[in-house]
Amino acid sequence: MRLDPFTRDYRTFMTEFVEALEAKSTRFYLDTSLLMWLIRLGAAARKEFIGWCDSRPRNSVRVPVWAAHELHRHLIKGTVRSNVQATLKDTVAKYDEFARLASERADEEVCLAKGYAGRTGYIGELEQSIARLNNLVKVVEGEEERLSEAAEEVISFVNAHVLSSDIRPFVKNLSLTGSFRFSHDVPPGFHDDKKGGNAFGDVIIWEEMILDLEAEEQSDKGTSRDAVLISRDQKTDWVSSAPLVRNLSGESQKSNRDQELDVTLPLPLLVHELVNRAHGNRLYITQPGLLASALDFSSRRRKESHAIGLWLASSHRPDYLRRLAGNELALETSSAVAVDSSRRRRDAGDIPPSADTAGQPPLSTASATGESFRSQSLEVQSVLHVMEPTVAAEVRQYQDALPAEQSILVAQWAAEAIRGELPPLKFGRILADLSIAKANRWPEQLPAILEHLSKELDRTSFDAALLAILASAYFDRYGKLLRQPHVELATTVLPTETNEQCKDAFRALNRFLMEADAQLPYTPGSGRLPVSFSMDLVLGTSNTPRMLRDVRVGKHSALADPLEPGSPRRLSSLLGRSPAESCTGRELRMLIAREYLIPADLLKFDQDNKKITWSAEAGLVILDTETDGGLSSLADEESDND
Repeated sequence: MRLDPFTRDYRTFMTEFVEALEAKSTRFYLDTSLLMWLIRLGAAARKEFIGWCDSRPRNSVRVPVWAAHELHRHLIKGTVRSNVQATLKDTVAKYDEFARLASERADEEVCLAKGYAGRTGYIGELEQSIARLNNLVKVVEGEEERLSEAAEEVISFVNAHVLSSDIRPFVKNLSLTGSFRFSHDVPPGFHDDKKGGNAFGDVIIWEEMILDLEAEEQSDKGTSRDAVLISRDQKTDWVSSAPLVRNLSGESQKSNRDQELDVTLPLPLLVHELVNRAHGNRLYITQPGLLASALDFSSRRRKESHAIGLWLASSHRPDYLRRLAGNELALETSSAVAVDSSRRRRDAGDIPPSADTAGQPPLSTASATGESFRSQSLEVQSVLHVMEPTVAAEVRQYQDALPAEQSILVAQWAAEAIRGELPPLKFGRILADLSIAKANRWPEQLPAILEHLSKELDRTSFDAALLAILASAYFDRYGKLLRQPHVELATTVLPTETNEQCKDAFRALNRFLMEADAQLPYTPGSGRLPVSFSMDLVLGTSNTPRMLRDVRVGKHSALADPLEPGSPRRLSSLLGRSPAESCTGRELRMLIAREYLIPADLLKFDQDNKKITWSAEAGLVILDTETDGGLSSLADEESDND
């Protein structure tokens, strides 16, 4: 038996892991946690994972009998749905606790110092985040029908890949040796619940793997196989995490599991058993996220593509995805491709040539922006000039890339903008058009990117990039006012109006809107004046919600009744609930703020605590920049947003 090194090299680990993944003789085994994850996974990402499994040669992806048995038990008990519901309930409760704490501690001076419009502005944004969380939860909850379809799909997959192991000898032997394994920390499974109904589940799965590999070795003498167990569990009684990792720069550091900069190796005793009992070679216990990262690295090393983009993205928190160590390793592999792409863009005239690196200074932001900004102040810029840069090629490049490549592209563009190689107006237009196109993870990334740019760009360049994003929410690429603004983009960036550093860009946007005679309930950059807002409610009893009769925004009615069945403008659709479930005045106010691009704290709070219901056919009129007051009926919903 050989012990693991104290300091493990990440690059070597990934290279050897990829070798095992690419070998035709490698056998893959899926445990119960992985199968349950597949049921939770979105349909498209699940299709990618199953497609990869089915593409492996000689049916090399296998499901142990015990894992199939455990999955069936969980399906009968409804564990997947109950686990999701419990997580969502706990998340909402924790956020409610945070909201209460934030409300208690939000002093006027602190809020102003942090860039909010005082306590009122901070509380308004806090309320918006609560409403946004409730809407996000609805997506995660899913539908019973979709969960049933997912379960059926996974059941079919399991039936096609399950082993035919005779587990009776394992069970009989464990009744004699189980206590010894637990008391002496013999892997695997010594951390399993000894009092539960599955104390020896991992041991049985391990024995099935050994039995299967023994049979493979007997049928194909001389072939030393690698084995990979794919699991969603941490498997701390299967693997040992690295005390120190040698990173991509060759430096030793503590492992960072969130960014997958960790080298988890199977416990030496397991490798010893694999080699001596099944004549195996290497053993890996991996999570689906690391597996996807390794496949992504492997594909780009061979200059090929893998259809695993959604699987990769679904396996990680969005803010971690672009920082994964596997992405950085893949970036090294594809650096020549990035250089060629940059050279082609420069040859096409999209970016100016860089300064010679042999002792010459880099381009300054002012000189690099050239025609796009000419160091003129925002006060003399025209909306046509701001919307002029063409970004269709960049948006298409982003959409065609894998998720890891998408993160690299954005980082590359940001670095070019900071170095002065990419005009800030064009960078802002790229970010805006990615959001309008609803590309992967957009516009959710915008706030973090703007925060980063505000610290790295000079004030003039940051103003230009922000103005390009703001203008894109209200104007088309020819500088023509949109009849209906891009609401999702606008709601993402309008909260920055309270930031002192953004005021010049908002003043320029205000000028553009005034020159275009835009009719809006609230015009950004106008000084954040309160917006007239009232709800006409029919009084009910003390125990019943009040019926909504009218909503007036800026002295114009915002309520439409009746609406056609299935209209997305119905309140039931917009609020995600039926009139019988009712809503609070605050929820309705937040909806009005979102639909009509009004800062929530500028609408009166006086009816926030009222319980309100509505006619089943009632809904909201549309935001219309050509109609007096900015609100129009639903008779003509045609938009010139294209």
